[in-house]
Amino acid sequence: MSNKLALDSLGQTLNKKEFEKAVECLSQAKKIAFFGVGGSSTAALDASNKFAKLGVTTGMNTDFHTVISYISNFTSEDALVLFSTSGKTKDVLEMASYAKKINVPVLAITAYTKSPLLKIASIQLCFPDIEHDHRIGSIASRIMQLNMVDALYLSVFHRIDKQTIDNYQKAREEILRLRR
Repeated sequence: MSNKLALDSLGQTLNKKEFEKAVECLSQAKKIAFFGVGGSSTAALDASNKFAKLGVTTGMNTDFHTVISYISNFTSEDALVLFSTSGKTKDVLEMASYAKKINVPVLAITAYTKSPLLKIASIQLCFPDIEHDHRIGSIASRIMQLNMVDALYLSVFHRIDKQTIDNYQKAREEILRLRR
């Protein structure tokens, strides 16, 4: 029921203009890095895997130092997508501040609260915060993050060129051929 409540409440916290800005940013990005800590790392990994299928150079790592090194080569034509339910995770905030300092667009996917991450992010994608004790399990939050990833992925997918779609289809056919 918590998952259903969270999904039903998403329309109240997700700003459609911010979502469109996110789709535009990700559609144009040459490279995208995804980062999240703890339960949020699963959404970051899922996003990296999905966007790689679109021919975008992506990176995801749970190690702060590795991601900082990776994005140090980014420009304003790239993007950093950060996942944090609380919006207060120190590594995520430091990553956002560094990206902002080097003019890399920062997309925050976080619960709708007055979090420090929202103040730093270029684009704010918020979901309702229905879990009040994040230590015992962030299942509904993870569902929200994964749904946000799917919505962004599908929106960007519908904007890509025919060649990328053809390459995607070829890969899909090869995967089907190799199934055991």
